[in-house]
Amino acid sequence: MSATPESPQGESERARDSRLVISPNAMAYGALVCGVAFRMTQYAFRTSIWHDEAFIALNIIHKSYAGLLGPLDWNETAPPGFTFLEKTVYILLGSSEYSWRLIPLLAGLTGLLAFSALARVVCGSGYARAWAVVMMAASDKLISQANELKHFTLDLLLSVLILSLAIRALYSSAPARLVVILGFTGAIGIWFSFSSGFVFAGAGLALLAPALLHWKRPAQLALAFAGTIGLVSFLMLSPTLRAQGGTGLIQFWKDSFPDPTHPIRMAIWLVRAVVGLFNYFWQPFGLVLALLAVLGSTRMSRSASYPVVAVLWLSILFSLVAAFVHRWPFGGNQHMVFAAPAVFLSVGVGIEAVRELIARPLYSWLLLGVLLVPQSALAAYHLVVPRYRHEARPVIEFYEAQRRPDDGVVVQCVAEFEFYATNRDLPAIRTPDPARRLWIITTSSGAKGFDPEAIAKLAPHRPYLGGEQAYGAGAYLFGPEIPSSR
Repeated sequence: MSATPESPQGESERARDSRLVISPNAMAYGALVCGVAFRMTQYAFRTSIWHDEAFIALNIIHKSYAGLLGPLDWNETAPPGFTFLEKTVYILLGSSEYSWRLIPLLAGLTGLLAFSALARVVCGSGYARAWAVVMMAASDKLISQANELKHFTLDLLLSVLILSLAIRALYSSAPARLVVILGFTGAIGIWFSFSSGFVFAGAGLALLAPALLHWKRPAQLALAFAGTIGLVSFLMLSPTLRAQGGTGLIQFWKDSFPDPTHPIRMAIWLVRAVVGLFNYFWQPFGLVLALLAVLGSTRMSRSASYPVVAVLWLSILFSLVAAFVHRWPFGGNQHMVFAAPAVFLSVGVGIEAVRELIARPLYSWLLLGVLLVPQSALAAYHLVVPRYRHEARPVIEFYEAQRRPDDGVVVQCVAEFEFYATNRDLPAIRTPDPARRLWIITTSSGAKGFDPEAIAKLAPHRPYLGGEQAYGAGAYLFGPEIPSSR
């Protein structure tokens, strides 16, 4: 809708608003530059390895390449291709935050750039693409994951690559070569990203209908070949999947599984999980994004792009099915990062559909500001202020500089301590010697490094001698126990 011709005020307002509009290409390329800056800046801050990263690092340090194919310590799971890459970087570059996070950073940057190209294929060169790229570039979770020793940026990258190949095959008049490349990408990719198996299976199923109805024999044979090598690769990886998918991991994921025996609870869980999925990528607008995604997917389906919608969303449906059989944590968590391309592309189309329905351009831009500015502003804020988890490195360095050989030490997070400490002996982890000084090294999920109540409990028994605090971590020294007076 637009201002009527007989409304000079509407025409003048539209003319003023048009001067505020940035071209969609400029917006998309600007978002890419900002997205790269957001990720590189966080990398440059060199924040401490926190316990989730330490779990992976210690496995890579202590296990051989063959050992990384089996069960991992600390109840961890990670694709062997990722851990192989990380072990190679560790051998070549040593142990530093920069070397450990190099692979996630490179995968995050490549995934962002590849997503922009995918968005052009799906959304064209208009504003829908720009909205999708802005959200991918400024998503706080995705920026964080590009700077953590975890495999989730590889999940995102493989998802983008597989979706790109599948969608380009849909638009191609001779898709056989693209489908063969898709097959090799899926077969190799699952070794670097477990979740890429969902994306590959979803893309293959979405291609099946056009293959049977429209494709020529070479393309049909190519799709059969792609599915075969993907299945063979999955079967070869199965021993690793079984070894790493123990009962402890399933128990840890239990809140991400529905209860099909209670339909009402299951329905409530499903709504929360879906909203949580969208909210994970763009807080706090999960419900709004879910509605926009429905609108965007509907618009794409009506424009004869329903095979594209199937390619985007079938993988997410497969992960939901896996949650019902207690094999995948569906919802708002890092294991669903592979869903980001489908989320942002469909939301981008949905945003543009709403914007076109609003009569006054100024109002549409204000609405976009409410939706897009908070996360974008947060990303800009973190160009100056790092994202912290647990700054264990400085407090462990303080401990090692001040400790005596006979000091006892109690550690809250053994993994972080073992990763950073050069002397990893824990002589007092269970029964501290009352005649020796005692260190307590702790991490927590907040700015304070230690609960003051814990110090208060020890104070009547041991004198507090001092310590060091950093964001989310602390090292505290207590003297020998005070003899009790009779």
